[in-house]
Amino acid sequence: MTEPTNPRAKDRWWSVLPGLRPAPEPEAELEVGPTVSGGVVRICTGLLVALLLMVGWSVLLPLSLSSVVGALLLAALVAALPRLSLVWVAVLAVGFEVLIGGPPAVLTTLALVLLVHLAVWASTWSARVALRSRIEIAVLAEGLREVALLQVPAQVLAVVALVLAGATLDAGDLWRVLALVTGAAVAAIVLPRRL
Repeated sequence: MTEPTNPRAKDRWWSVLPGLRPAPEPEAELEVGPTVSGGVVRICTGLLVALLLMVGWSVLLPLSLSSVVGALLLAALVAALPRLSLVWVAVLAVGFEVLIGGPPAVLTTLALVLLVHLAVWASTWSARVALRSRIEIAVLAEGLREVALLQVPAQVLAVVALVLAGATLDAGDLWRVLALVTGAAVAAIVLPRRL
């Protein structure tokens, strides 16, 4: 018996013997860069929330062991149950602390604005990525670029709000604002862009 010359007939001939059918060649190969697990993303989100709460608490009262433990407990809850609503509870708590504690120092305000953006951004990833799944670092870096782009106007607006609230800025504060805005602008330029 000779092998058929028609390619379709050849496929039919192999279909008679399914165990001998050659494996199909892959149509496309997916190249993935370095990745991190969803658990790492959740832990980082929890740490950002803890830092946000501690900086916010420092506006109201000096940090104490109970405030640090409370921040870490809420951070553990955010990491265990990655819901955006839990991060908003932390953001509202910080807003309440700032409202009661009075206008914070310029550096504290700039740090709070940055931490709120980072915590909300990280929580959106925590809510979407399963604990054992993997996410490419380049995808996270692209999102960080968007956060950096938002930071430039957000930091300037935060300083304007402080000045309108009656805060006085000294030369050191102006240099800190300039350094943070420049850092955000450089990060927006250096971090990868969407192609």
